[in-house]
Amino acid sequence: MPFIKAIILFCLSAIVATGCIELIEDVSLNEDGGGVYKLTINLNSSQVKINSILAMDSIKGRKVPNKMDIEKSILEFKTALQSEKGISDVKLEANLDDYIFKLTCSFDDYNSLYPSIQNAGNNIQKRENNKEAIVTPWLLSKASFTKKPLFIEDEWRSKLAAEEDNQLLKKGKYTFILRPIKAISTASPETIKIAKNNRAALWQTSVYDLIFKEQEKLQIEW
Repeated sequence: MPFIKAIILFCLSAIVATGCIELIEDVSLNEDGGGVYKLTINLNSSQVKINSILAMDSIKGRKVPNKMDIEKSILEFKTALQSEKGISDVKLEANLDDYIFKLTCSFDDYNSLYPSIQNAGNNIQKRENNKEAIVTPWLLSKASFTKKPLFIEDEWRSKLAAEEDNQLLKKGKYTFILRPIKAISTASPETIKIAKNNRAALWQTSVYDLIFKEQEKLQIEW
C-alpha cells in the first residue's frame, strides 16, 4: 500500500531498530457495499530515534527527507486519493511531532477501495512506465468478507528483510477491525475475536508476521 510504505520507509531504520510501530485498519460497512475506511499508523514510540534520523542527510545510502518533504508527499497523496472514482471525504492527519498518521475516507465500493489507494500512490510516484500491479486483497459480497492480510509487496518486503534488526518488528502490532451491517455469524481463523454484540470482528498479529509470514485469509460472514 503506497501510503503505508511512504510513511514506513522514510524512517525505516528507526522502525526496524526499535520495532515500535502500530498499524490499525478499521472498516465500517453500509448496506450498499460502501462505507468508511480508517487507517492509523502510530510511530510515537520511535519518536526520539526518528528525530535523530531526520537530522541526517542520508542513512545507509537512502536520502532522508525533511518534514516539509513528508508533508508535501502526504498532501499530494490526499489530493490524488480524493480524485479517485468512488472515494470521498478524504481526511489525512499527520502529526509530525508525535509521528501519528491517520487516514479516513468514504468509499462507494469496498472491492475498489484498495486499488484506489494503490492507484493514488502510483500516480504521485510518477512511475507511468513502471507502476505496481493493482491487486485486491479483499473481497466483499452481500453477506461475507474475505481478506488476505498481507499488504506489502515483495520489493518492499525485501528492503525490510535486508535490515539487520528486522526481528525487532515482532514488537510492532497490526490490528484489523471490521464492522459489518449485520450480526456476524461465523469467522475464521479462530484468532479473530468477535464483539459481544456480534457487530464487530478484530484480528491482530505482529508487524513482523504480517510482513514475513504467510497468513491465513480472514473470512467473516453475517
